[in-house]
Amino acid sequence: MSEYAIRKSDGKEIYIGSCEDMSCLRYEDRNKVTPGPCSLDTAVTQDLYWRLPVPDEDGILPGDYSGSACYRKDEKRGFSYIHHEALLDNDPETFGELTASPGLFQLSKDALGLVLSVTCYHGLKLNETDGETRFGWSGRKDALCLCGVKNAADEMKALYTCVACDKMWSCSFRDIQRLVRNQEVKKRLFVLCSEYWEERNPGKDYPDAMTRITEGKATVSLKRWTNPFGDRYAVSIDTADDGQTDYFKTLESAFDCYMGY
Repeated sequence: MSEYAIRKSDGKEIYIGSCEDMSCLRYEDRNKVTPGPCSLDTAVTQDLYWRLPVPDEDGILPGDYSGSACYRKDEKRGFSYIHHEALLDNDPETFGELTASPGLFQLSKDALGLVLSVTCYHGLKLNETDGETRFGWSGRKDALCLCGVKNAADEMKALYTCVACDKMWSCSFRDIQRLVRNQEVKKRLFVLCSEYWEERNPGKDYPDAMTRITEGKATVSLKRWTNPFGDRYAVSIDTADDGQTDYFKTLESAFDCYMGY
């Protein structure tokens, strides 16, 4: 069922998604609209799938998005690609178990009117060759990428998908953050997940950190940290020989430190 809303800024009725898939609305923009006739109330409904807030789409009004935030088509060259802001490291150790949950995609040969349905292992392993069909890689590509967030009852979850078969999964921020390649997108997920969690756990700091590995192989982490001096964030660096922690009142100053190591 298609879902519609009224945009508060101009009173225009807009399409925001279908059923639980709010593909044309970011979670942080849910209060910028009111429910359309016979449509759900995005301000209070849980377990919806919200558009991935990539920086490339900042400034677009709710309902004015087109296509996918994570998968783009190059109109000049005619091929599709994963947007660089949605990229994940397709770590076989992390994602290997997904081969037990395969999807399906189709290949066609118009000259014969032939359609072939292929089991999709999400780029993590090759299909087995049999007597009539052979499989091989030709410029192997990653298939898994970020595609949105889900406001579950207990926490905000990250959504990721296989761009070959469109199968989708959800997981906590702590389980996927180290695989998110774009640090600005990782920060935005951290903000969404931490604020959502702290709304449900008043007086407590969000327990999960965003991390990255420096060129010198040191681990840098940024997490929520409230103290009597007004600080709200802590940035730590752990090296083989030593460590250091700095405290900040704003996320932007903490993020600058986090990226500066």
